[in-house]
Amino acid sequence: MASYTTNMTSTNPTYPPFLRNEPQGIFVYGTLMAESLLSWLLTGSSENYPAILSLRQPAILKTYRRVPVKHGDYPAVIKGSTSDQVDGFLVIPASASQWKKMDDFEGEIYRRECVQVYLTQSNTTVAANVYLWADEMEKLEENKDWSFSYFEKNRLQDWLDLFDGMEMVG
Repeated sequence: MASYTTNMTSTNPTYPPFLRNEPQGIFVYGTLMAESLLSWLLTGSSENYPAILSLRQPAILKTYRRVPVKHGDYPAVIKGSTSDQVDGFLVIPASASQWKKMDDFEGEIYRRECVQVYLTQSNTTVAANVYLWADEMEKLEENKDWSFSYFEKNRLQDWLDLFDGMEMVG
């Protein structure tokens, strides 16, 4: 566990991220909710999912909506109303390499922004990054909800087959 110290005479003490309200990790809400796909991305193998389970915890992003991207298996998160919320996971990448792999996987159609997510197991709210839709709104099916259970049952294996033997470089 990292230790944090402050110099009481310093005007810029060094605090851990959770005390500075800086993002603790990344909120995933779509295809990366699948343990095997997240494992492939972070470790290079979909079989390593037990190793990544400790890196994630259930979370909720409030006032946003998860909608399908037209002609895609993946969703986008867009601003919603006060009653909207998105279920997902807070993932704490273990290294700068894992952060880079996540950024590269999401690509340029998303932008990483800091939001507040509610951690359901600890009943706390923390700052986290999230990949928000940054492309044209016409590419979204805004009147529909994206279904993780549908993706997991009907499309996940195709994604794993596609990425089999590939590795993200971080």
